[in-house]
Amino acid sequence: ERQTGIEQKLRQGGDPGAVMAAETAQWRSETAQVRDLLVTAHNAMPIDAAPVYWQVRLLFEDALIFRQMRQPDAAEQAAFDALAVMDQSAPPDALTSMRLRARVFEFLADLLDAPDWRHDAAAIWSRVIQRSPYSLRDHLHLGDLYWQLDDHNLARTLYEQCLTLHEQAYLDPATQLDEKTL
Repeated sequence: ERQTGIEQKLRQGGDPGAVMAAETAQWRSETAQVRDLLVTAHNAMPIDAAPVYWQVRLLFEDALIFRQMRQPDAAEQAAFDALAVMDQSAPPDALTSMRLRARVFEFLADLLDAPDWRHDAAAIWSRVIQRSPYSLRDHLHLGDLYWQLDDHNLARTLYEQCLTLHEQAYLDPATQLDEKTL
């Protein structure tokens, strides 16, 4: 039976708080090294935004992990660090940047129980749909977001648009929604 490092240390009689703190410190150190490499990659070729997106994704993953570990302050800091990297280096009007920013805003809305972040995320997703009007996933995501915001009429409209796009894509199964999503 395979055990995680935490489980092994706890079975060896380690203090749970100290073990968790050590694991967190190790995780932060490892992700910081990877982020440093991504900064170096971006500096070597600043025209390529891929290293920036990976930095943001890594920080966002950190935020998700910290939230799961019940470390809301660390989760919040990682989310704001992700936004800072985007503000500094990511092309603001690129669809990938917009989607990542909106997802971080949604995370902060949940973490901080602050609906304004969710409204800001909805505004970004609306711009994404304007720029990518045939994206089923973006329509569905925005519909779900408006449902969470209790704007059920707008959510329903987006769901109907999503179904129309799904029907129009009948010759391209790769762009259709799967049966679970429908």
